[in-house]
Amino acid sequence: MNELLRRCLATVRTGGLLYFSANPVRVQLVTDLPRILLQAAFLIMLGRMAGGPGAAADALAGATAFAISALVVVGLCDVPMDDEWSGTQHRIQTGVLPPVLVHLCRALPHPIAGIAAGAAVLAVDGPLLGLGATSTALLPATPLYLLMAVTSTGFGLAVAVLAVGRRADVLFGNLAAYLVLALSGVLAPRGAGVPWLVPVADVLPVSHGLHAVRALTEHRPWALQAWLEAAVGIGWLLVAVLLARWRMRVLRRPRPRARPGRTTIHPQEEKPCPTRSNANT
Repeated sequence: MNELLRRCLATVRTGGLLYFSANPVRVQLVTDLPRILLQAAFLIMLGRMAGGPGAAADALAGATAFAISALVVVGLCDVPMDDEWSGTQHRIQTGVLPPVLVHLCRALPHPIAGIAAGAAVLAVDGPLLGLGATSTALLPATPLYLLMAVTSTGFGLAVAVLAVGRRADVLFGNLAAYLVLALSGVLAPRGAGVPWLVPVADVLPVSHGLHAVRALTEHRPWALQAWLEAAVGIGWLLVAVLLARWRMRVLRRPRPRARPGRTTIHPQEEKPCPTRSNANT
C-alpha cells in the first residue's frame, strides 16, 4: 500500500511538471485567463439579454461552472495524448500502475486550474457586470463547484481515453465541452428544452451540480442533486476504466504482416525528425 501511494505521488508530481512545462503560469495569465473571462462575460450578457437581471444571475452561476468544466475536459485530452505523441504509450501499458491510474494522477493539475478559472469569473466578471452580490451569494456553493470539477475530470478522462489512437483529441475535447454548454443548463434549461435530450443531460457533468447550486442560493433542497452529480462522476470514471482496458487490448493486438514485395506504413508510426546537419541539405 505504501509503495502504491509512493508511485501515485510520484506520478502526480510528474503530471504537475509536465503541465507547467507546457502551460507556464505567465502564459496562462496572458492567454488563457482573458479568454476565460471574455467567454464568461459573453454568456452572462447573453443571459441578461434573454431574460433580464434574474437570468443574468443564473447565467453567472452557469458561466462559472462552464469555465471550470470546459478547462478540465479540453485540457484532459492532452494527458494520454502526450504519451502517444512522445512514443511512450507502450511504457504506460507495461508499467506497474494501470494506465487509467497514471492518467488520473497526471490529470490533477487540470481540475485545480479549472477551479482557479471559476474563482476568477466570480471575482472579476461578477463585479464588472454589476453582479457582485450574486458572486458573494455563490461563495457558499464552493463545495458544489469543487464537486463539478471532480465529475468533469471523470468525464474528460473518458473522452481523452476514447481519443487515443484517433488523433482527434482537440475535436473530442471541444465537442464534449460544448455538449456540456448546450445541455447541462448553463444558459438554457437542462436538455435545451427538448424532452428527449433531458436523459442525455442527466448523465453529463455539471447538470445536477448546477441545479444544486441554484437550489442552494434560492434556499431550496439541494442535497439530492449533489449526490446525483457525484454518481455521474463515478459513472464516467468507470467508463474511463472500461475504455482504457478496451484500448489496451486493441493496441496489444498483433499487426498484420506485410506481403512480400510491399511496404506497410502504420499510421501511428512517425518518421524521425531530421537533425540539424541534414535538415539544411
